[in-house]
Amino acid sequence: MAANKVGASLATVGLLTDVDTSQRNTLGTRTQDDGSGEYIYMPGVASLAAGDWVMYSLATFVPTRLLNDAGSATAGLVAVAMGAILAANFGWFQVFGVVLVANVATTSSVSFSLYRTSTAGRASVTAVAKDCIFGAYTNVASVANVGSVTISYPHVTDNSTL
Repeated sequence: MAANKVGASLATVGLLTDVDTSQRNTLGTRTQDDGSGEYIYMPGVASLAAGDWVMYSLATFVPTRLLNDAGSATAGLVAVAMGAILAANFGWFQVFGVVLVANVATTSSVSFSLYRTSTAGRASVTAVAKDCIFGAYTNVASVANVGSVTISYPHVTDNSTL
């Protein structure tokens, strides 16, 4: 569950977990919460659930569900959905801080790197070449693919290392 917005971000409309049926904030608007988390406002994606991982571009702010690159050249910024923000809806996606309810597959506990998987919207600790989510780490072992992670402006590249 997301914390409360603070500071100048109070000028934004709605709660961090709201799913808006019409656009209520400018796409790309950033806000922070009282727990030092940072969020970005974007449109939704078909079949998106709360805690799913997405990749987006600063040019359009239109996300896609995160998926391993399967040999194709895909790179971009990464965020975690705060609600089930489906296509034609809008909402907040977390880009910094502790994400308490992330779609992550891990039996590992603290500080393991995360990677894209073949399951859309999910991250895993299983290392896959060219699929590392830089700036994303586990906090605890997940239960039923739900776990806590720490993110710091995560992104993916089409390289194995930076």
